[in-house]
Amino acid sequence: MGHMCLMLDLLWFAILGGVLIGAVALALAGLPLWISTVRSLRAVSDRVDQVEESLYREVKRRASQKGVEARQDASQATDEILAAWAAERAGGRAGLAGIPKPGLLRGGNRGPAA
Repeated sequence: MGHMCLMLDLLWFAILGGVLIGAVALALAGLPLWISTVRSLRAVSDRVDQVEESLYREVKRRASQKGVEARQDASQATDEILAAWAAERAGGRAGLAGIPKPGLLRGGNRGPAA
C-alpha cells in the first residue's frame, strides 16, 4: 500500500510539473506574440482614427463649399429679380420675359389638375 501512495504522489507531481513547465513555456513564447498583436491593433486603431478625422474634415469642407454656392446662387437670383422688377417699374416689360408672375409663384395657378 505504501508503494501505491508513492506512485500516486509521483504521478501528481509529474502532472503538476508538466503543467507548470508548459505554462511557463507558453508564456515565454506567447508574450512576444501578444505584445506584437497589441502593437498592431493600436497602429490599426490609430490609422482608422486618422481616416475618420480626414473624412470628417472633407465632409465639412464640401458642405461649406455647397453653402457658399447656395448663397451665391440665391444672391444672383435676388439680383436678377430686383433688376427685372426695377425694369418693370421703369415701364418696360422686357426684363420679366422669363420670370413667372407672382401669383404663379404663390401657387395661384398650378397648371392642369392631376
